[in-house]
Amino acid sequence: MRTCLFILSLFCSSIIQGQHVLKAKVIAASNGRPIAGASVYIDNSSIGALTNAEGLVELRLPALQKIDLVVSSIGFTTFQKTIDISQASMLQEISLQEKIVDLQEVSVGGYTLEGWNVWGDFFKRIVFGNAPFASQCKILNTNQIHFRNYKTSDKVVAFSDEPILIRNNALGYLIKYDLVVFDANHTASSFSYAGHPFFTELKPDGPKQQDTWQRNREMAFFGSVNHFFRSLYRNTLAENGFMLKSAPNSVLLGASTRNVFARIPKTLTADSVAFAVDSMTVAMSFDGQIFVKIDPDIMFEGRPELKRHNPFLSQELISMLNLKTDQPVIVLFNGSYYDVLNLQQSGYWLWRESIATLLPLGFYVKG
Repeated sequence: MRTCLFILSLFCSSIIQGQHVLKAKVIAASNGRPIAGASVYIDNSSIGALTNAEGLVELRLPALQKIDLVVSSIGFTTFQKTIDISQASMLQEISLQEKIVDLQEVSVGGYTLEGWNVWGDFFKRIVFGNAPFASQCKILNTNQIHFRNYKTSDKVVAFSDEPILIRNNALGYLIKYDLVVFDANHTASSFSYAGHPFFTELKPDGPKQQDTWQRNREMAFFGSVNHFFRSLYRNTLAENGFMLKSAPNSVLLGASTRNVFARIPKTLTADSVAFAVDSMTVAMSFDGQIFVKIDPDIMFEGRPELKRHNPFLSQELISMLNLKTDQPVIVLFNGSYYDVLNLQQSGYWLWRESIATLLPLGFYVKG
């Protein structure tokens, strides 16, 4: 039987020393009872809490204009919504459908249900990649991840009964990842995945490990997609070592990417591909494709310790961006952007970006 989970959220927004206070109550629609232990958090952050026995939770937030609120409870579909803090006092009534999980290993609906022993390595290769830090990531609850193998269409879909727990020993985080979509063909030449991460800092063994984590985090940040979008938002692409050029879609990435980039005469500025939507939001839109090249000499100026022996600089530092639709990508000041699935990445960022290099949006480089 299907039931619903209603989240009756009375968001009370008030400024307390530069912070907002967000309050929510989580109840079940089927009987009106409060849901204890539901996770309420800000997407891609370390800000969150569990509801108490009355289904209540309170979060203190930085003075942001918009937040992506995520609520999850085992047995129910994860809820996510972008909320404008200026309208947060409005009553939010949100319902979630109960998950229906079929775990019988029989062929139904054109697919066969299979387990981690069959597809585990395949799943890790996609979500962790083969870039630096991938080997230091471990999934702690692999038994909760299941796969639908569509043999006739050469496709694999993954789903999880509960948030995936990932320990990143390179960056010092425990990540609770609410998997939304995982879809790949059998050769992993085409795939997409998305989810909602929540970060908890691991406890270091001592100052040396803490310093190692901080250095690794900074290396993971510099040159990342998040670094790029923060620079785009602030119109500081050139100062931060990013160079943009545009080309028709007929130009393909390949062994000659560097030569293709060199032959494109005109360098773009941030305001040629982005425009202000309002005082806190920027939209990026372009025709064809955008090539993004990183200049490490500019990016790491004054930070030689991060450039020296940096494993992320071992590849050709050119990426390509394509929009899948004619809708622009919306960018916020902290480098977050949406719709994530509307932006296709190739080249360097396809190799570099994965859960293994993921940082909370609240991360900022020291100094």
